[in-house]
Amino acid sequence: MNHTPVDAEVEGIARELEKYVSLHSTAADTPEGIARWWLDRREQPTLNSVEAALARLVERGVLVRRLLPDGHCVYACAPGSAFRRNPIS
Repeated sequence: MNHTPVDAEVEGIARELEKYVSLHSTAADTPEGIARWWLDRREQPTLNSVEAALARLVERGVLVRRLLPDGHCVYACAPGSAFRRNPIS
């Protein structure tokens, strides 16, 4: 299967977001906030690329997407994800 540069960029963003949630399993944010705060990049990727990466991670069960009453979406680590840490008792 041939991968386009866009596919490679989206997959790179997805890997970076996976790493972020592995370190911050309780984090949750909008796509705009994720692009700004979760990605450690000099140049911010396009919002379309970030949203495509988020969709891939939702499909893989890494993240969940929650629709807020105001119509915005928030993404967070999926409850069953390997990245979700057990609370310390």
